[in-house]
Amino acid sequence: MELCEHIMNIYPNILRMLEARGYTYGSLPDITNTDHLLYKINSFVEASTLEEAHAYLDIYIHTIDLSQSDFVCYIKPSECTNLKRFLKKITAKAYRLNITRIINEYGLDASRDNITFILLDKICTDEEAELIQLYETNYPHVRLFESRQFISDVVSNILVPTHEKFPKARHAALKKSLMLTSFEQLPTILHSDKMSRIHNFRSGDIVQITRRTHCNDSIYYRLCV
Repeated sequence: MELCEHIMNIYPNILRMLEARGYTYGSLPDITNTDHLLYKINSFVEASTLEEAHAYLDIYIHTIDLSQSDFVCYIKPSECTNLKRFLKKITAKAYRLNITRIINEYGLDASRDNITFILLDKICTDEEAELIQLYETNYPHVRLFESRQFISDVVSNILVPTHEKFPKARHAALKKSLMLTSFEQLPTILHSDKMSRIHNFRSGDIVQITRRTHCNDSIYYRLCV
């Protein structure tokens, strides 16, 4: 029951993160239904069938133009006590098969669609944080968050500048206006940066950062590396 209450507390901020990534959604699970939550907390990585794997995905949403989708899955504490073992498990053949089947069923593309794991009641050590960073570098469509990271709403915090992925269709115009010969001339933002993780920026993305003040807005551009 404590896990259910914890999820209900962080759920709005998970949705804020997904909205910041540009997603829209219609119907969402009823998070006041504890039976539903306990069912969702069951082990996704142990799913033996496509139906089971799909059932454990708490949220499936997509952008308005259907160009990108995100799967969100809660991972119960017993699954991620040993993070190294958990990371091995989610790269195992059976797990990849379930993900591939789900992606194929929806006509999705793993190179652009995202899978977000929320590690419930997990506090990572420095070594585990490095493991996650390395894993996310090797698998850029996957993000792993400690659930405590959603206790506060980072996206709406007025002290945090707005971060947005700059549209690819406007890259040429931006390069011309900034008088660049290559976007590599831009300052960089790391793929492992906190805001890069929230927005799931990937290497090569151009990030527009807007810092709002009482007088005016200052806009900066960064290359995600």
